Amino acid sequence: MPKNLSLFAGIILFIQSSTWAGVPQDLKIDQIIKRYKNGSVTLIDVLRRAAFNMIKMGANCDGALELLEKLKENGICPDSVIYHTIIDSYIQAGNRERAYELLQEMRSYGISPDLITYGTIIDAYAQAGNGERAYELLQEMRDFGISSDLIDYNTIMYAYVQAGNKKKVYILFRDMMRNGISPDENIYDLLRSSQGMQSFKECAAQD
Repeated sequence: MPKNLSLFAGIILFIQSSTWAGVPQDLKIDQIIKRYKNGSVTLIDVLRRAAFNMIKMGANCDGALELLEKLKENGICPDSVIYHTIIDSYIQAGNRERAYELLQEMRSYGISPDLITYGTIIDAYAQAGNGERAYELLQEMRDFGISSDLIDYNTIMYAYVQAGNKKKVYILFRDMMRNGISPDENIYDLLRSSQGMQSFKECAAQD
């Protein structure tokens, strides 16, 4: 299951919560920003409405980016939810490079990318068949102190299996075990499917 599903579900639940109840649903983002400036709504109201609007835009990256810039122009610093949402918009549009640039931009605002941020981009590269780039991002994520999880390994290993890269399947499996992540049935299925061309013993001999 994509990591961003829980994020989006959380946004929608927040919008439906009592905190959101005081903000009319038909207000445009400009009107909400105006109300925020006069103190009648909170910062979180502005950010969550903006995120919700971005979700509705789907792969409309230009619209999402315009909304992001509007927040900045009004002195409103975007938060991690805003960035997660716009990154997903670029992923939906197939622009993985721009999604990664936005991840880096987060840090310029003092916002630390997390497992969801990295996981979304890792999944996009792996789904596109670029296991190498996905694995680079996995390592970068760990360099920043973010622990990887089983979903990341499943995703990258699948990309390597599809590419017939048995050596990298072995390296990834070894890396996973060294990081204390126990394989699940999906991992074992991928390992079994990768055995057709080259055994793990032969891979180990090449280290």
